[in-house]
Amino acid sequence: MSQTVNDLKAIGQWVCWDDASGRKVPISTRGGTASSTDSKTWGTYVRAVECAEINGFAGVGFVFSEEDEYCGVDIDDCIIDGELTEEAQALVDTLGSYTEISPSGKGVKIFGVCKKQFKGRNENGLEYYTKSRFFTFTQNCINCEDLADLTWWFEEKH
Repeated sequence: MSQTVNDLKAIGQWVCWDDASGRKVPISTRGGTASSTDSKTWGTYVRAVECAEINGFAGVGFVFSEEDEYCGVDIDDCIIDGELTEEAQALVDTLGSYTEISPSGKGVKIFGVCKKQFKGRNENGLEYYTKSRFFTFTQNCINCEDLADLTWWFEEKH
C-alpha cells in the first residue's frame, strides 16, 4: 500500500522551526528547543502548525527517527531562475517521490520511505537521512506523488 504525506502528518514527529539566528532551529511544540533525537520534544502536525502560527515561527518540520521508516533527501541550491538544475531534475525524476521546494526557494526536499536505517550524509549540497534529522515542510510540492520506497537508493549511496 502506498504511503503519502498524510501518513507523515498522522505521526507525532513534528516540530516548529525558526531562522531568527540565521540557521533553521527546531522548536518544540511544548516550548524551548526541540531535539532531532528526543521524541519528548516533538508533537503532532496539527499542534506544530498551531504553535508556529501563534508564535510567528517560520514553519514546521518533520523529524526522521530510528522508530519510523521515513527518509529525506535535501538538494541545496538547485533552483536557478525558478527552474531545477538538470542534475536535480534527474534525481527528482529517478526517485519519483514527494518533492517540495525548500523555504529559501533555492532547494528541494524529497520525502520517502526507507526500510533500513543509514547514517546520514552531506555531500556537497546533497544531504540524505533516515534518522536524527528534521526537514522543514512547506507543502510547496513540485512532485506531489506518494512517498516512494527509496531503500534501493540509500543502499546504493552507502
